Amino acid sequence: MKIRRGLAVLLALIGLASPALCEGTFSMMGLEADGSGRDWSQNLFFVRMAERTGVSFTFRQYGEEKAYQMAKEEAFADGNLPDVLFKANLTPQEEMDYLASGQLVDLAPYLSTYAPNLSAILVARPEWARVITQPNGAITSLPIFNGADRQCCIWINAVWMDALGLAMPVTIEEYTDVLRAFRDGDPNGNGKRDEIPLSIVGSWEARFLLHAWGLTPNDYNLYVDDGGAVRFAPFDPAYRSFVEWLNMALTESLIDKDAFRQMQGGRTATLSDKEAPLAIGGMVSFAPYTLLDLAQATNYAALTPLEYNGERVYRQFLNGVGRGTFAITSACEDIPAVLTWADYLYTEEGGRLAFAGLEGEDYTISENGAWEWNGDADYGRLSEIAKNHIIAGDAQTPGLEPAAFIRNMEIEADNHVRRQTDMIRGYLVEAFPAIWPTNAAREARIAEIQGALGVCVDTAIANFAMGLVELNDENWQAFQEELLALGAEEFVLLWQEVYDER
Repeated sequence: MKIRRGLAVLLALIGLASPALCEGTFSMMGLEADGSGRDWSQNLFFVRMAERTGVSFTFRQYGEEKAYQMAKEEAFADGNLPDVLFKANLTPQEEMDYLASGQLVDLAPYLSTYAPNLSAILVARPEWARVITQPNGAITSLPIFNGADRQCCIWINAVWMDALGLAMPVTIEEYTDVLRAFRDGDPNGNGKRDEIPLSIVGSWEARFLLHAWGLTPNDYNLYVDDGGAVRFAPFDPAYRSFVEWLNMALTESLIDKDAFRQMQGGRTATLSDKEAPLAIGGMVSFAPYTLLDLAQATNYAALTPLEYNGERVYRQFLNGVGRGTFAITSACEDIPAVLTWADYLYTEEGGRLAFAGLEGEDYTISENGAWEWNGDADYGRLSEIAKNHIIAGDAQTPGLEPAAFIRNMEIEADNHVRRQTDMIRGYLVEAFPAIWPTNAAREARIAEIQGALGVCVDTAIANFAMGLVELNDENWQAFQEELLALGAEEFVLLWQEVYDER
């Protein structure tokens, strides 16, 4: 907590830091693939940045990920490199390979002098510094930082809770009783038994319930215990209890009956037919409005992580650091200039410019400190701002997301969701630390085994939950033996090597 308070003070001090005025025009290459329709050559963000820094760019912009990847590989292969990669979408392997070939610049020696705002953040948050620093100490790309990043939560219908006089559950047993009350108590008040107590899609969403049994594995079903040992969650006895609960919940209609039979699009269509705001008791999502109308978001609260043996833990899905967003290549003849340009994005002022545009022109701050887009009721105006005035809003824009500013929008639904998510941050557990690929043969073997194990685990969860395979000792043991036959023990040993070398 002291580190976080220290960072807040630090950012208050550096937030007004202005970039040193440099001069020059450089070439920039990158990916804008989120469907925004942005044309970097026409976007006011780059014009405004040039006014502040003296640095401008010509662009090689790509709108499709596959085309960009091919162009990126070709540029590094034939040496026709841009000066800068922006929204670079660099993988850790690419960062290491292109550093080794001398085509990406190690920025670590330059940061304290030419990127003081970023450097101060890295000093205040050493855990963030570790994520972007290669094993040899090099830093070849700059990140996006968000100390209040969204997390995938379990949302519960607080309006239904109030209607039925229910308290927030503390244990999985109490949560089960809440779902039963949603099923039986007609909380939507329409006189029908049409409520869906919990809506989930597939094994991935279901696994966010594992915290109720003390488990917080990652997408590889791995976690590191308190002693530093890598564990494979399906081998933990508590994992069977989790699967048994899913089977019970489906049998008792506490979970959407199609939970393991449909894709996300099918669920969305179904919920639209059922007047979703009146029919859902909860969901697993980054925000309720991924399924419901924006106006319904404030009806839902993030479920406080449930206790297991007196403790509450919850899987951290995002660690606040997005790697590989900005890099400088060996073609650049003025590293200080472009690094100074990038450093402005790690200030409060730069973050607002990227995420919201220019105060007065694109947004207005009211007397109470809340802000709103100019022309909030004019969809055309908002589209214009998003397309031609700002550059951020994705996971690939370098800089510091101005979290406190964004949380103070006039759009209360979004503020509500972000603040609810903040309530679970104290329970977040990192399943496995960010790592760098240091052994190609090992990485290939891990990927090969994971391909088999992932399908096996997801299929078993679905089959046991739906009762397609009876959940008894014999069949559970057969599942465990199948995991062993697919290489689960080797998988754990390989990841243990990775963890020990990190």
